[in-house]
Amino acid sequence: MTLNNSTIISVIKNHSGIDIESVKYLGGGSFGRVYKCTDKNSKPYAFKVFLTPDMAEKEAFALRTLAQSKSIKIPEVYFVTTDRDKSPLDCMLFEFIDGKNGLSPALLFASKKKRQEFADIVINAQLAIHNIKSDKYGPIESPIYDTWLDFYRPFAEKIYKDAIEKNKEGKFDKFVLDIMHEAWKEFDNIFTDEVTEACLIHGDLNVMNIMIDKNLKPIAFIDPLNSMYADREYDLFQLMNLTGEHFGLYDNYKSKFKVSEKCDQKCAFYRLWNEALVYLNTGTYTGFIMRSAINYMKKQLKTL
Repeated sequence: MTLNNSTIISVIKNHSGIDIESVKYLGGGSFGRVYKCTDKNSKPYAFKVFLTPDMAEKEAFALRTLAQSKSIKIPEVYFVTTDRDKSPLDCMLFEFIDGKNGLSPALLFASKKKRQEFADIVINAQLAIHNIKSDKYGPIESPIYDTWLDFYRPFAEKIYKDAIEKNKEGKFDKFVLDIMHEAWKEFDNIFTDEVTEACLIHGDLNVMNIMIDKNLKPIAFIDPLNSMYADREYDLFQLMNLTGEHFGLYDNYKSKFKVSEKCDQKCAFYRLWNEALVYLNTGTYTGFIMRSAINYMKKQLKTL
């Protein structure tokens, strides 16, 4: 079975009974491809094909859990399939959000007031998500760790060791590994502040995953990644990525919630390690995002 429009139509019909009349490719990234599918009554749906195993069910679970905050629209999931007899790849059908993502040039060049309104809505919604707590830390489906570092230290150490091995194979750039060496030596110094709350996080809340309407107002969060019950500050480094700093998202969060003393250093570490993980998982990285993460890590190391 190959993935084409006919296959997509067939998968949707078999799992939901919905008759799709048109399929339009919307775009994708390292982990998946998204299509707009319209039925005979002109109702649109979003259909996502996952390129990495086990991500479909994780994302569906995350979307359903994040929706509990009721702070902003989270797309409703209609079905998920990982059945290879019925689909060539893991797939998910979910609610189509009619809007544009936060990378829209109209928003980028909007008035200061509009940009402030955008930031306030985003951060207030994120704070509401962080108010959903667990007694344990770890993956959203099964948090089992008593402390944040019980989970994060071995998680980060594995990324570090995998980067070293990939570098030996010529598959991980030395300039990335060099700054990881420097940051890893300071791990205990960076993570001195005790994390006391296991908060629900989106995991990938950059502007590209924030949908806006024609009035440039945020209307939905999409595409959670590695959602978990975690240090809330693990959800903040993405606010700096892409055009996030133009809207002051990170500073807006810190103005509304008292973060830890070493929040900046922690976020620099989280940010660099996240980009390293993407690099390890996909074999590539986005140059300007990686360079920004490295420069921010270098800056924060000087403050220790």
